[in-house]
Amino acid sequence: MRWVEREPVLAAQPVHLLAAAVGTWVLVLAGLALTLSPWATGAVTELDETVRAYMVVWERAWLVRVGEVLAVTGGVWITAPLRVLVGVWLFARRWWWRFGAWLGSIALSEVVVTALKDGFGRQRPPAALEATRSDAFPSGHTAATAVTVVTLLLLCLPPGATRRRWSWAAAVVVTAMGVSRVYLRVHWLSDVIMGAGIGVAAALSAVGVAAAGQRWRRTGPRGTTPS
Repeated sequence: MRWVEREPVLAAQPVHLLAAAVGTWVLVLAGLALTLSPWATGAVTELDETVRAYMVVWERAWLVRVGEVLAVTGGVWITAPLRVLVGVWLFARRWWWRFGAWLGSIALSEVVVTALKDGFGRQRPPAALEATRSDAFPSGHTAATAVTVVTLLLLCLPPGATRRRWSWAAAVVVTAMGVSRVYLRVHWLSDVIMGAGIGVAAALSAVGVAAAGQRWRRTGPRGTTPS
């Protein structure tokens, strides 16, 4: 039955995904180090404040509305049903490696974001244009958008030129979400940069591990197809 056809290959070279994941996590850790280190904290804070000031100067009613729409789109009322639907679709097709990667990427991103929010306890920027309850660092909306978009890209498109072309669209979506969070003054610039990094790293990690497992299952530990 075509609905449950054999699961397509996730990646011709899983090591490339895993290497990209490691590199992205290194950048995330570097960002954390900059945020925590005494000699860099002042520079990060100054940049955050400067960007926030520009957002105040360039505040326009229609741009606020766009930001509010993106806030709803990246919120739990949209992302949660979407994640469930994608999970059900992958489960129904019996694409187990993709199903595992989907769950793994979301879980990893949520765990890291929650841990950092609780650990840092950073306050939101003043005069926010949206009511919030959690701490600022890192941006949950940006992380959720990044992990969802990047994981979908890796799971739904085959390796090659098409996937690379659509990666630009994914970058635009994640950037738009991040900018909107800063524009609404619910996040500092460093919050959204870290949120995007965590989301991308989680997606690459989960899909990379799944791709490696799929390749091992198909070819065996020595690269030979199992009998």
